Amino acid sequence: MRMPLIAALLIACVGSAGQDSAKPRPHARHLLMGYPLVFYTPETRMGFGLAGFYGFQPDTTDSLTPISQIQPAVMYTVNRQYILTLPFQWFSRQRQHSLYGEITFNRFFYRFFGSSFALPAVTNEQYEVEFPRIRLHYLYRLGPAWYAGARYWLEEQRILQTEEGGLLGSGKIPGGSGGRSAGPGIVLQYDTRDHVISTRRGTFAELSWHHQSSATGSDFDFNRFRLDARAFIPAGRRGTMATMIMAEHIYGDPPFFSMAALGNDRRMRGYFDGYFRDKSLSLAQAEYRRGVWKNLYLAAFASAAWMGETPKTYALPGTIWTAGAGMRWVVDPNSRVTLRLDYARGQHSDALYFTMGEAF
Repeated sequence: MRMPLIAALLIACVGSAGQDSAKPRPHARHLLMGYPLVFYTPETRMGFGLAGFYGFQPDTTDSLTPISQIQPAVMYTVNRQYILTLPFQWFSRQRQHSLYGEITFNRFFYRFFGSSFALPAVTNEQYEVEFPRIRLHYLYRLGPAWYAGARYWLEEQRILQTEEGGLLGSGKIPGGSGGRSAGPGIVLQYDTRDHVISTRRGTFAELSWHHQSSATGSDFDFNRFRLDARAFIPAGRRGTMATMIMAEHIYGDPPFFSMAALGNDRRMRGYFDGYFRDKSLSLAQAEYRRGVWKNLYLAAFASAAWMGETPKTYALPGTIWTAGAGMRWVVDPNSRVTLRLDYARGQHSDALYFTMGEAF
């Protein structure tokens, strides 16, 4: 089954650098960008929006602390759909304290393909959903490269419309009529990356546990364990080999919208968002990035993944794969804010992405 092409066009981008820009600094003191958006998908038809980026570094002599950032965006489509989102990251001096997350409110159309990887794409239904989402994370620096902290996620899915006679509206799918997903978690992190926005060298590893139950205000009862590990190896004067492995396992009864999922602009590019869902997944990704001219970089990437209700069932449907290539334009070399254009193709779909920031 061929999936719809997802496209986004960034029309303009304007940056303003920090004070006394003639002197070299570890980061720009301030970076402000704004740009209009135009995008199209078969579900939404034409869409428009405004997005911005504000980065700030109070102490430019502190090379350990990443640049803090806020990235608001407002989007609207001719189908009367909208997205309001506010991702953010804040770091104190020497990265002793970190606070990051997102606040989002969406009313949008998505596609539902089923909730079991053993039977991928058993359906292809469009549904309309409205949801607020709050994700907050706090980390404390334990020592060189080690951090620990807590997180809290809250999401309330209000499903407004499903296809008549479809699987999602049958009452057989957990979360098919919506519901609240809420609960705390704990995080242990190891991070030696030279930059959190666009990494050229270093290692990142995060182990997390996330709990949801009626005691935490959730309509569902489950636990999520996730390992996310990445390595970035310099390859030549302007090249980087980036690798990533992820393992995610859910125990309990999650709603379909909280399951381990693949398919978006960061994990398994080339598939529609949530094309594959189940309780357990393992993912491997690799990407080679190389500067070719001034602020222009080219990239080639590939992904492979395995899914199932448990790791023992991974072998039943086989391996999912995607591969693709893209371009990067570094808007500001100090902060490494990057615009990204990727085209990816898998066994069942292809997709085009135009967005801000690296995939991982």
